Amino acid sequence: MTPRRWTLSVVCAAALAAGGLTDATAHGPRHPNSPHREQFVPAPAPARGPRRANPSEAKRGRLNARANVLKEFAQAVVTDLGDRAAKISQTATQINRQRSLRNRNMDGGYGMRRWSDEKYDQILDKTLADADTLLAEYKKLLGWVEVQFSTDGMKLLSRPQRLECLAGRREVIVFEVANSTGAKQVFRVTGSASPGGRIDLEGAKPVGPRTVTYVFASLRIPSAGDRKLKVSYSCGRERGDFTVPLTVKPSHKLLVNIVNAATGKPCAARAWVKGADGRYTIAQNRPVALAGGRKVYKFGYANGQVRAVLPRGPVEIKIQKGFEYEVQKLRLDLSADETVTVKLTRWVDMPAKGWYSGDTHVHWVKTNWYENGDPKWLSDHSRAEDLWVNNNLILKHWWKNVKTPEQPRGLVANRPNWSPVGPVRRYSTGGRIVWTSEEYRNDEIFGHMVFLRISKLIEPVSTGFMGGPAAVHWPPNSHTYDKVRQAGGISIPAHDVNNEVPIQAILGKMDAQDAHNTGRYYDLLNCGFRVPLSCGSDYPAAIMGFARVYVYCGEKLEYGKWVDNLAAGRTFVSSGAMVFLEADGKAVGDTIKLAPGETREIAVKASALCKNPLARLEIVHNGQVVKRVKATGDGKEITFAGKIAVDGPGWIAARTFAPGRTTWWAQPDVAHTSPIYITRGDERLVKPKSVKNLIKVIKGARAKAAASRMYASDQQKQAVLDYFDNGVKLYEKLLARGGRAD
Repeated sequence: MTPRRWTLSVVCAAALAAGGLTDATAHGPRHPNSPHREQFVPAPAPARGPRRANPSEAKRGRLNARANVLKEFAQAVVTDLGDRAAKISQTATQINRQRSLRNRNMDGGYGMRRWSDEKYDQILDKTLADADTLLAEYKKLLGWVEVQFSTDGMKLLSRPQRLECLAGRREVIVFEVANSTGAKQVFRVTGSASPGGRIDLEGAKPVGPRTVTYVFASLRIPSAGDRKLKVSYSCGRERGDFTVPLTVKPSHKLLVNIVNAATGKPCAARAWVKGADGRYTIAQNRPVALAGGRKVYKFGYANGQVRAVLPRGPVEIKIQKGFEYEVQKLRLDLSADETVTVKLTRWVDMPAKGWYSGDTHVHWVKTNWYENGDPKWLSDHSRAEDLWVNNNLILKHWWKNVKTPEQPRGLVANRPNWSPVGPVRRYSTGGRIVWTSEEYRNDEIFGHMVFLRISKLIEPVSTGFMGGPAAVHWPPNSHTYDKVRQAGGISIPAHDVNNEVPIQAILGKMDAQDAHNTGRYYDLLNCGFRVPLSCGSDYPAAIMGFARVYVYCGEKLEYGKWVDNLAAGRTFVSSGAMVFLEADGKAVGDTIKLAPGETREIAVKASALCKNPLARLEIVHNGQVVKRVKATGDGKEITFAGKIAVDGPGWIAARTFAPGRTTWWAQPDVAHTSPIYITRGDERLVKPKSVKNLIKVIKGARAKAAASRMYASDQQKQAVLDYFDNGVKLYEKLLARGGRAD
């Protein structure tokens, strides 16, 4: 009988600090490496007595350690337990941010309200208990081996009494390696199955001094039966081995073909395949994870097919493609090898209506951000999410802890950098477009900008902390606008109306706005600015295309026209619903002109469509809801036709709500149009409350600028403060001018 071969390979390892981890959410002290830091050293703090031990810090360290390893478990074996791991990770991040607030690092707190001491301790204790409980459940789910390495040698603390696996499926064994010495070691594993072949480890994993390292080893045995598994392992010069009975259970193969119902051709989509044992099969073995692995999704991106090895019993299948296709779900009882075909049908055809979806904000990198993602997957992901335009943005970042001989103070690099700015023709297939552009960033004071359709990178790409150990807070983002225009591009502030954005608006140095809420966006419109809506996901901070912008292009999609029409306001943003608006025969982005002193009613038509039930459709005029239409029937289509009285300049827009939602943003199945503008003579809409709100935003950014030491000189710092002061004066002038135009 020919021996069957199988492979044991380490797939990941996480070094966990014995006393807790560094707070990964805070950027640390104000730029200690600024070349001119000595000029702005704050007054010495009053003398303090010795610090008292803080038991919460030890708990927080343990929680961070637990959260990090649980994120890796969630990727190694995808089950419903991953949802709990994600919740623990997200809560740990909130606790870390609260710790930043307690240390008076307001930036690290990201605008959070400080919890009371009682609430902080309650949430910390509960989350740590939840993490311990979940870790125990993973130990039951996975083969678990505990090894301790000390100056006295290596000990096997525990091992499974018996292992079970499924024939033909990749299974996982976890080695928990505790190194209590002060030296770095290397942990290696080899093994053999009887009857079977030799197990070869593909590489080795380092074990840091005084750390616990989790090494995930995988095995795959093609046929069912009982075996003895012998595992040999080593750490440094120490060696050990053990033998454990192994039961390989029978399995069945499932092939899922995904096709477009209209064409009969294979198509890319998200695919969920859950077996009777609760394990999910991930297409191409690539779990979809957000940055830092803080959330792992239970679907994979399938390029037309999913091949699964499953146990006997019920199987759940779910296939989803973007917003415009119906979600397909089916259940089957697997008792033999089987092939199924899933046909995806459209519930709406937006390209046929002239609308093309796009994501303005994608970084095709791995979840650690400083490594390029494999570009061959970019087109597949775009097609699976049904995105017609994918804007892949180059950014510049300083990773302090990623050190190389060439950059001993940390890695300062542009990522992703596998493609220069411009069209990525190799991955622009089937009429879909991939284009590399730029995100220009300043984290602390000015904010982030998306530059689309540029012919060259706009330097320095990042200012402030992200620009590296010698970077400064200069220039303000608005200073780049003319360079972007000269490079053929447009400028879009990212991540809401914050930091410097109000100044860009009043200076006319922005072309659209990625708006994540209505409040400050409405403030811009209520100051008389023409600001189209745009939207990007910031992948891998969020799932690519989870919310997107639809741009009207007519019969044919061309990138230049898509960008121009985005800047012209022929857009709506969506997380699943479609919304359309027309007023006096004008489309979004157009202008209705009233004669001086004219007051009249305008005819408005609006509609909303969704594959899931909607709650209502609303018409917004100058920030106020003037018409509200509740859904009827199945709630998947809402229409409005009527008249709205207007008595001056302003704007109107339409938006949708999903059931049970009180906001239109950050929710599934919502949408919001760009405005249709209304002019009347030389009047201008100016709402005092909106002006004051935007002044507050500017003053908040100025306070951060005043507190920073990251400047090349006193003169440069003063220039930044003058910039914000002048912005405030412009808004005060606008407030004094009232409704009169410039």
